[in-house]
Amino acid sequence: MAFYPSLVDQFTLAICKATIQSVIATSGRVIAGVNTNYGDVATLKGSSIGSIPTCWLYTGNNTGAEPTKTGTGVNGKNCIVS
Repeated sequence: MAFYPSLVDQFTLAICKATIQSVIATSGRVIAGVNTNYGDVATLKGSSIGSIPTCWLYTGNNTGAEPTKTGTGVNGKNCIVS
């Protein structure tokens, strides 16, 4: 489970944006999961996450099925570290 899983309502498909600030993470699978095709954005500021992946990138859908994982890490558009 991500610290911030993007939870898009399959009927409204609203863009989800989150700023994760001043977090110290010592274990976990991933910090954020974002649906790139819906314009979701996760921004990590002033945090220490060690070797935990910053983001898992997904292609969301409007069927209610699990989204397809398409990549990992900072991409400068949907997953940003500043």
